[in-house]
Amino acid sequence: MTPLISEMVKLASEPELMQWFDASGLPPNQTVDLDVVNITPLPFDKCAVAGVQGDAKWLILLTQVDDVVSYVGWTLHQNYYTKHPAFTYIRTAEGIKLYPIDEDERKKWSTDDVRGVLAGVGAWLKALSPDSLAYKPTARKSLINSKRAAKGKGPILFDWHTVHIEPAKPKCDYRGGTHASPRLHDRRGHWRKYPSGKVGRVKNCKVGDASRGVVFKDYKVKT
Repeated sequence: MTPLISEMVKLASEPELMQWFDASGLPPNQTVDLDVVNITPLPFDKCAVAGVQGDAKWLILLTQVDDVVSYVGWTLHQNYYTKHPAFTYIRTAEGIKLYPIDEDERKKWSTDDVRGVLAGVGAWLKALSPDSLAYKPTARKSLINSKRAAKGKGPILFDWHTVHIEPAKPKCDYRGGTHASPRLHDRRGHWRKYPSGKVGRVKNCKVGDASRGVVFKDYKVKT
């Protein structure tokens, strides 16, 4: 777990429902690339992305339902914070469509404001690649987590370790042996190239055996 995510995860009411990304390595002053946002689905249906801008830190929460994505975010300064425009964007064949979540808030921001924060989303989506670093949180065995589980609540204490999202390795001939089903985990949405040469989008899904445990993930984006 990176120090940035360790700090930001405390701000979310249900952090275990999100997939966490540390985007502090992204270069500043990204150009607005709405085409990237429009053609690229989120890797997971619920994503939390944290980053750094000068002396401030920012956190955005994204929730995806099919082609509709809601955006809420904050920039945290040393003694205060500012709230980003809250809006929904829809990916369409004609381009991205923007809608305010709250009509009263709509009067406080302009289209340029939204394009500015979407630039960060576009830079993050563009930077997601096989050479990214990922962080897997697993629920820690503790008394407080056990009590929360008994009440039907999610864990609040996690153990983390770092893995690398690497390019797919060539398939090898079968040499016998068995492979036990892994623990239940989220597989992120990704692009897949088929033998025919066509490229298709594979949706995120859950895979593995829940009886063996559950693995949570967050990610570190490298440029």
